[in-house]
Amino acid sequence: MDSLLVYHFQYHNWSAHGMPPRMNGLVFLHEQVQKIQSTEDHGPTVVHCSDGAGRTGVFLALAISIERLEAEDTVDIFQTVRWLRSQRPALVGSIEQYSCCYQAVKSYLSWRTRATNDYCTA
Repeated sequence: MDSLLVYHFQYHNWSAHGMPPRMNGLVFLHEQVQKIQSTEDHGPTVVHCSDGAGRTGVFLALAISIERLEAEDTVDIFQTVRWLRSQRPALVGSIEQYSCCYQAVKSYLSWRTRATNDYCTA
């Protein structure tokens, strides 16, 4: 019988219609998921929240934005959310969640800048 290894991540303290208390926690979650995705044997990644739209959409917008930043050194959160909504209309369903997308990317950029500065000055 074949076995299947599943990694399950949970992000607590983020209400369905609010914002996470700290964006760096969301960035850290993304980094942990990326570590698993970078392995050779990873399967598909499934992202879901209680309604399957709000917090899921924010996390996906962050992941896509980071991917574009790393590949092209540019990001367009408006177009990213627009594309996500073309795939699932309810994603990122409130102004607070939309704002959270911007704040999460800003937090990622701050983290990346600190990491780069630490590496360059060491």
